Amino acid sequence: MSKIKNWVAITTLTALGTGVWITNGDTLALDASWGPERETFTWQVPATYPTFNSITDNPSLGDERNFVRVKEYGTENNYADYVDAVGGKIYEVYVYYHNNASANLNESGKGIADNVRLSMAIPQNLKAGDSAVIKGTIKSTNTNPSSVWDTAFLNAQEDLTLNYVANSAVIHNDGSANNSVLEGSVLLNDTGVQLAHWKEEWGMIPGCNEYAGYVTFQLQAVGENTPVTPGSSTPSEMPETGPAEVILASVIVLAIIAGGVYWYKTSKAVKKTTRKAMTIGRGGSRSARKVTMKKRK
Repeated sequence: MSKIKNWVAITTLTALGTGVWITNGDTLALDASWGPERETFTWQVPATYPTFNSITDNPSLGDERNFVRVKEYGTENNYADYVDAVGGKIYEVYVYYHNNASANLNESGKGIADNVRLSMAIPQNLKAGDSAVIKGTIKSTNTNPSSVWDTAFLNAQEDLTLNYVANSAVIHNDGSANNSVLEGSVLLNDTGVQLAHWKEEWGMIPGCNEYAGYVTFQLQAVGENTPVTPGSSTPSEMPETGPAEVILASVIVLAIIAGGVYWYKTSKAVKKTTRKAMTIGRGGSRSARKVTMKKRK
């Protein structure tokens, strides 16, 4: 297996959203665990069948069973298992995935993991002193075991609400699916969102580290006294508009257009009348001058 790349997540915050609520609202017990118990492998001796995150000496990650980590978003901090959380800050979750099957099994199809999905469970409301258990589960229909999971923790320093940052879930790898945005509402439920190395093959992850990758997404921590940061680059929410507001706006726009048309036509008519009056004042029209000349004769 070739040396794996150092999977360092650097993503861009897009927009804050509260329309997608995080699942599992109750605070889970503080338990830095992974599971289930399973056969493990090494970097030099990979698996002989599809299985996820079971190598214990990954050069960049260490023990792959510890594949969910978190850090304060926008900082140079390392991803960790435990991070203190306060209102007004955003935290980034990192989830690593790696089908440990040997690369020489891919050609026959025996090393490829099918229908691979990632599901996240995160409590939304926290009391001061609680720890939000961020649990990630990777599932597949033909791996052994069929699912693996790991946890990381946000330790609430005050009463907090955790909101998923809309459109922040992104997959990172060396395939064409790199930087694809994953649907948050699917990621944050039991079904889970499909992972992929290629855009044309969602749900399929071949064996070997060259097909490994990671998913990142952000959570906004909102406290009771979270201040609004002046000049923040975070876009504010657009006001909600119902049918009545839409109709009123349409009427106003039409009125403005009608007024513009009326002004243009009126202005044109006034200019025409003015030019005619000036012509008559200088001696009348060409026909009027001919009549006068005949009378003089």
